Amino acid sequence: MNIKNVSVIGAGTMGNGIAHVFAQSGYKVTMIDVQQAQLDKALATISKNLDRQVSKGLLKEEHKSAALGNITTHTSIAEGVASAQLVVEAATENIQKEREYYSVGKNQRKRNSGDKKNGEHLTAAVARKWREP
Repeated sequence: MNIKNVSVIGAGTMGNGIAHVFAQSGYKVTMIDVQQAQLDKALATISKNLDRQVSKGLLKEEHKSAALGNITTHTSIAEGVASAQLVVEAATENIQKEREYYSVGKNQRKRNSGDKKNGEHLTAAVARKWREP
């Protein structure tokens, strides 16, 4: 599968960093967070970090513009993962929320991938966390 659309759930430090790298690498990125203010802050952080790369000569201004153009935001998980081929969860450590994200993301990836087995696994660490006591 040739991945072009990535959704990142969570717009904190880790989430905006992940979104930055994917967007700068040419992927269409949807950053998702329940708070619009956090999404706005994340976009400002990404822009500031790209500015730093431009000032150091590591990135051209047009590449900065292209990277920012690759990022859209949503406060709805379902809408945010609607076109995702890959979903990265970088949200707060809340097991109920993680279960919700996984459920929505898994169902959407099945529709987008055409392969019902794609994306049906969990990392071992997350799976251990989700086990009932």
